[in-house]
Amino acid sequence: MAATEPSSLSAGPPSSSSGTLLSDPDARFHDLGPDHGERTRSTANVKRSAVRTLEAIGYVTLTPAA
Repeated sequence: MAATEPSSLSAGPPSSSSGTLLSDPDARFHDLGPDHGERTRSTANVKRSAVRTLEAIGYVTLTPAA
């Protein structure tokens, strides 16, 4: 399903390139491991990601502490 307007949903096959992974015979599944959630959502990773995002859009510029 895809939301095309706030009050409308459409159900159907994926559009253009969104279905390429499933249709690629050479694509392989890679298990990320049972601790993937903990590793990617750790406080340090979330903080680093937020700082990168804020720097990328120009809200902050951080410099290392002396």
